[in-house]
This record gives sequence, structure tokens and C-alpha cells, in this order.
Amino acid sequence: MNNSINRILLTNKTYVPNNQPIYEKIKTNLILPEGWFERYDNSGKVFYCCEKTEHTQWHHPGIPIGTIMPNGLPHGWVKEIDSKTGREYFICHVGRFTSWSPPVPPKKYLNS
Repeated sequence: MNNSINRILLTNKTYVPNNQPIYEKIKTNLILPEGWFERYDNSGKVFYCCEKTEHTQWHHPGIPIGTIMPNGLPHGWVKEIDSKTGREYFICHVGRFTSWSPPVPPKKYLNS
């Protein structure tokens, strides 16, 4: 099995758009897809392994697309800071691309 582990960066900022599933509320009801299994690292943290591809990841592989994760971004997205410009940018690990714009548009409030 491949020993690399994909890491998802977490922040304490959370933005949840309307009608989006929230990972913390659904994680206990998720079912592992066929060919996936759970393992634990040396500290006891759970991670998931795909038997076919030998891929490992921290987040449950049954997470529905669009689920807002603890970092306030949809599943598979992380925010980083460009070392040359100091600007924040966003990485989509699922689609394998980057963007200067956040994947979730700012929430618009009525009467504001």
C-alpha cells in the first residue's frame, strides 16, 4: 500500500451556504464505498484507504459533492497563501486546479 497521505488543511473560519450538507453533521452516517477501508495512524487518527488505487486520505470517501468541510470550503478544497504575492488562493484537489477566487461565493443577505 502507498504510504503517502493527502492532508486537508483546516482553519477555524466556517462559511456554510444555504442547503449545503455540513461534514460534522453527516460524518457518522456515511457508508464506505466498495473497495475502501479504515485504518488508524500512530496517533489513533482514522484515515481511509482505497484497495484498488492504493490511495489514502483523511476524509471519508463517501462524502457527498458540495459538502462544506470544517475549513468552510467544499470537500476537496483548501486555501493557501502565495509566497511571492501574499495573496490567498484556493486549491481543488478533486479537480486538480487552483483559483484566485473562492469556490463558495460570499453569502448575500436580504435587506443588506
